[in-house]
Amino acid sequence: MHAAADIATNGADDLRAAQRAALEAIAEAEADGFRVSDDLSVADTRRVDVFTMAARRTAATEHAEYIQWNAEQLLATDTLIGERLNGKVAELDSITFGAAGGSDKAKIEFVDNQTGDRDARHPDGRERDPDGEYGRRTRDDDFFRRPEGGDSNGSDYLESDWAGRAILDRYLVGGGRDWNIQDNPEWSRYMMNHDGLARQLDGQVRDQAQQSLTEYLSGNHTDRNYATQFHAETQNGESMVGYQYLNGSNQRAGDFQMDGTTHVQPLADGTYRVTVDGVYRFNDIIDPNFDYSTDTWKNRIAEIVTLGQAEPYQIHIGWHAESEFIFDQNGSLVSAKGYPYK
Repeated sequence: MHAAADIATNGADDLRAAQRAALEAIAEAEADGFRVSDDLSVADTRRVDVFTMAARRTAATEHAEYIQWNAEQLLATDTLIGERLNGKVAELDSITFGAAGGSDKAKIEFVDNQTGDRDARHPDGRERDPDGEYGRRTRDDDFFRRPEGGDSNGSDYLESDWAGRAILDRYLVGGGRDWNIQDNPEWSRYMMNHDGLARQLDGQVRDQAQQSLTEYLSGNHTDRNYATQFHAETQNGESMVGYQYLNGSNQRAGDFQMDGTTHVQPLADGTYRVTVDGVYRFNDIIDPNFDYSTDTWKNRIAEIVTLGQAEPYQIHIGWHAESEFIFDQNGSLVSAKGYPYK
């Protein structure tokens, strides 16, 4: 296991170096006035004449060859790391453990010999917070200045944040038990800080405020209850990052749910204030996505390391937030503040 971890750690450095070299080769071509397409072909963007045509063709060929060579080095590096990791996986797979008492099946028990939720209660009676480590993961990220969501856009397989490590930990040893997180300050802040998710919720929240005002102007009460369900997404990627593990809400787990109350208040200047007291809930299933090649070998390693205990589970993350809208006499939006607005 330590050898496999060393291969992965050193391999990540090698991949980053190979990736930088490939990107620098592309940047050099673009700085020289060439356009590099997705298939790595190089096209001249400058106007040429009979005096410069030959030189530009030569430059295009040289840039294309240099880019292709660096791309091949990146692919070779990735392939080599995968082969070495697969070799270590095969070694781990061949290891067997003898069991006491004549049993032919190995067994693992937690140190407290309990099988309840890992986030429910510690053996000494303390409540275990949703971080799973009494806030140690969040403190570690603060200390090492790891950004929430990472900073590689999913290109670094070993990049992580505290939420990603907590989600992965439960997948490995949680026994497949659902994880319900409601109004935890760290998780609420984490979910509300995702700009992409906030943009998706903008129209949903605004529609509820607009509907409440429309119904009020039609003679209904100032207060209204609402509930809706739809699909929401965070971000794609293969890093150990919470947003990437969540990726998109899962319909089988409840998708994304939003409910709460609205209140309409007519103001002295003829405008209307509509407040939305919302409950937001992201529902997903944490399981391997075999559309990603890395998920295949990550899941294989997880199964071996945990002796087959890694289990998919449902995760439900809920938080409360308020929004305030000002509409003019014609019902047109004047301003909005609160969540999901900044």
